[in-house]
Amino acid sequence: MKRQPVRLLLTGAGMGAADAVPGVSGGTIAFISGIYEELILTIKQFGPSAFGAWRQDGQKMPVKIEVGEKIADRPWQVVGSRSHNTPAVDAFVERLGDAELVAMGSSLKLCLVADGSADLYPRLGPTSEWDTCAAQAVVEEAGGQVLNAETGEPLTYNARESVLNPHFIVCSRPDPTWFSNHKVPKN
Repeated sequence: MKRQPVRLLLTGAGMGAADAVPGVSGGTIAFISGIYEELILTIKQFGPSAFGAWRQDGQKMPVKIEVGEKIADRPWQVVGSRSHNTPAVDAFVERLGDAELVAMGSSLKLCLVADGSADLYPRLGPTSEWDTCAAQAVVEEAGGQVLNAETGEPLTYNARESVLNPHFIVCSRPDPTWFSNHKVPKN
């Protein structure tokens, strides 16, 4: 069975060329596409901000997405890298207690937190700014956070000499123990 394309739409201020969308004044636009197996993910981001993040499955109408809250009687739903898992991620997930780790590829993991399908995405291995910037915009417009795993501060861009990101955690609401009990090597 062939899967239908899935489109995540994000509206908000951010990257790209100003005034690129007819009828949008002072806004910005950026398009990024990625392929995950048979799933096509297109993220569109345009301004002005405060419109939120949206998901469109195939030809269905877009629906607004929001990060979810951890459900009390359910294990943590954690997504992680299929090809770049690290012992630090395994230790992080183990400290959560009752947790299910689903390994997969691509920046789709951030979007699964954005739409509430997953609770957490700890990325405790190398990524570059271009791997995360558009998906971080989707997460933030959906009410989530992409936080530096060492400091707990939001992930920033063009702030370092390198384009490598620090390790980070994607979540709806952070737990301070994730940062105080978690030592990660600097990139």
